[in-house]
Order: sequence, then structure tokens, then C-alpha cells
Amino acid sequence: MGELATRADIDSLMDWWKLAGVDVAIDEAPTPWLTAKSDPAKPVKPDRQVEASRPAPVAVAPADLPPSLDTFVAWFARDTDVLSRYPVARRIMPVDIPGIDLMVVADVPEAGDVEAGRLLSGDVGLLIDRMLGAMGRDRGSARLATIAPARPANGRLDDTEQALLAPILRHHVELAAPKKLWLLGRAASRAVLGMDETEAAGRLHSVNQNGSIMDVIATVHPRILLREPKLKARVWEDMKRLIEGPTA
Repeated sequence: MGELATRADIDSLMDWWKLAGVDVAIDEAPTPWLTAKSDPAKPVKPDRQVEASRPAPVAVAPADLPPSLDTFVAWFARDTDVLSRYPVARRIMPVDIPGIDLMVVADVPEAGDVEAGRLLSGDVGLLIDRMLGAMGRDRGSARLATIAPARPANGRLDDTEQALLAPILRHHVELAAPKKLWLLGRAASRAVLGMDETEAAGRLHSVNQNGSIMDVIATVHPRILLREPKLKARVWEDMKRLIEGPTA
């Protein structure tokens, strides 16, 4: 994917700032966009049959996970026991940049990430880049990561996968040791804060990370912002909380 034209990039960034300054009333109750009504008369789809035939994942305790960031990333890229549901050839790893103080976590890679050769690409990635730009940052100053190493066939994490991957994410965050953590979407918010992103939004959370306090925000995923751009105003308020840190 080529770079955006300078004018288009500026227009997009200005649009973000314009929307971020608007106070709007939006219903934050989740909408089941991807939930389809079941029809008992219809046969089971092949992809569901394949999913049902897969062995149950093997749970892992944090004490059994690799103790350093580089060995953890290597395990995350190649393990086929705990992470058996995620094809190794389709996994996309976070870029390890030493000394980065901001970590941004989404649920799963985007559909075109493998082909793009980087994590969080496409329209979602462009929006994340603009949001980081509004914070005075870019991908080189943030550790982008996902809970799952590869994208599930349906693009979502079910409850079983979330329960399996949550302690793995928390271990990843502990090893990365960011000072600021930005959780994108419900799965990431539940894994770290134990609550949905709509409940967690609107305030800065403080999490004790091995004796150090980590500032955390949880917002809707950029996929939602692409559908509901008016929500950018509320997300920007949380972004400012993360930029400014706790107030006295």
C-alpha cells in the first residue's frame, strides 16, 4: 500500500481534530452487528464444522510462559500447543522497539495484515496512525500488539479464546512494561481491566505493574470509529487523559 498524498493526509488529520472537538450524545450500548439469527432448517456451515472438530486449546499458567520479552515473542510466533487455533503461517508479531513507553493492544490482526507484512494495516491501520499522530506519535513510538497472534476465521474472539488469551496478554504487557497502555475494544479491555470498554471509558485507570503504576485507557476499537465517526470525540477525551496522565 502506497503512502497517502500529503494533502489527503492533512485533510484526514484535520477531520480527526474537528470531530474530536465536538461534544455529542451517543448511545454506547453495544450493537450485535455480526450476530445473525439462527435458522434450524439450514444445515451447519462447513466452517463451523471445522471449528467444532478442533481440539480444545491447552490452558497455560503465566508461570509457564517465557520469562523475557524476546523469548515470549518467539513462543507467541511458533507455539502450536496453547495457540493451536492460530496457523503459524498467518501470525503477525508486534515490533519490539526497546524503551517504548506506550503500548497499544487490539483484539486480532486485520484481514490484510499478512499480505501487508505488518500488524494493523488497511483502513483500521490508517486510522490508528492518524490517532497516534494526533498524540504527537507514530508507529515508531508505540508498541502495537494484538491479543491473538493470528486472525480467527470469523474475525472475532469468542469467550473461550478470550479466557485462554487474557493471561497471555497480561504476561505480554508485564514483560513489555509500558508506562502507558491503550486498550482497543472489548476483548482487550476485559483482559486487562476486567470490564467492557464502554464501562471503562471516560476515565484514566491506574494499574500496578510490578510496583510501577501504569496509566491505562480503554476505548472502542477503530473498526467502530470507521462506522461511527462521531464517537471520535469521546475517544479523543480518553486519549487526552492518557497524554496528560493523572491529575493531582
